[in-house]
Amino acid sequence: MTWEHHADAVALAGGLRAQGYEIAAIETSVRSVDLFDWAPRFPVCVLFGHEVDGLPPEMQELADTHVRIPMLGVKHSLKRRDGSRSGRVRIASQVPATEGK
Repeated sequence: MTWEHHADAVALAGGLRAQGYEIAAIETSVRSVDLFDWAPRFPVCVLFGHEVDGLPPEMQELADTHVRIPMLGVKHSLKRRDGSRSGRVRIASQVPATEGK
């Protein structure tokens, strides 16, 4: 997967939507579907937000789909209890990833 850095993620995601991309926010909200129930429409742009604050409201509103990643335990976090990150999960902060671009 390739990725690019853009200063204006909202404009970038809007441009990708205009090109036919599904915009999917990894976010727990009342609109969220479970990751295992999500059937992405390709091409897809996946938005990841800050672990504590999530995605900014304008990014959440832009998303076609909200996808919830189920977590076990008390706190819903991709961090381990000791504060380190799992070696199997990487988080990009508010950086849309595009397939094949």
